[in-house]
Amino acid sequence: MDDQEVPLQSLPDDVSSEVLKTMNLQEIISYSFRSKHAHAMVVALGLPIVFVQIRIEESPAILMHVEGSTIKFTLEMSRNNEMITNLDDVPVSVRVLEGNEERDYEPIMSNRKMNLGEWMQHFRSFSMDFQVDFYVGKIKFDIQSLRNTLPNLRCIGINCLKHEPDESDILNTQNLLRAFLPDVQHLKLHRFPLHLSLQHIGIANLKILEIYFPSDLSKRTNFVDISTWNVESCVIMTMDDKMSIIDLNRFFQIVDKGIQSKVEGFVHLFAPGDHPKL
Repeated sequence: MDDQEVPLQSLPDDVSSEVLKTMNLQEIISYSFRSKHAHAMVVALGLPIVFVQIRIEESPAILMHVEGSTIKFTLEMSRNNEMITNLDDVPVSVRVLEGNEERDYEPIMSNRKMNLGEWMQHFRSFSMDFQVDFYVGKIKFDIQSLRNTLPNLRCIGINCLKHEPDESDILNTQNLLRAFLPDVQHLKLHRFPLHLSLQHIGIANLKILEIYFPSDLSKRTNFVDISTWNVESCVIMTMDDKMSIIDLNRFFQIVDKGIQSKVEGFVHLFAPGDHPKL
């Protein structure tokens, strides 16, 4: 995606808007970086973006999911010794991927290079449907700066990069849950010890909870605690074939009782070919 010169700034706003509508999405996004006014014009167009996704990991990425395709911006960052994600840092380079085509991308906003936090805010404005995924295992998170830059998050995912998280990973995850759950309505957990999340989920007010491949579902989970979750809908997916039929039946019996719970429905899924042992 090349940052092409577009002679729109000298035109009236209504004419500029009509010209923007004739461009493809890459050209429109490129134009949005030219100035705050250009950005506001692009936001006003109401682009056909299904949702915007931010991945906060070693190389943060921003994904724009549009009808039929996805545009991915990968922001390569310089790292300090403690591997802390600093939202004030400016990406060393930016790569954009659409389909099988990848190339350099160097937008300029108000004649200043944008830092990581500005990138996130810039793309968040394009869609009301916005999701942030945190990848735990290699980096630390500056929780306060994340909350300041991305307030009132409604949908987050926490992904553990290791099969078995260590104490540092667990602490990172608990800090993220503590910081963002008060506002979150949709939470996704990947490879996260389920028993450690119960105290946080129990005091949340979620609409949707998705749990993928919890490492301890059949080991240490107290199913009675699950019935206390303030969740309208919950999906649990596991590939653990060590969960007994007895535990599975007890799980559904407790949920059906709805003790102190407003849960409308639980779905427990097994991967194809996996079956709980008797």
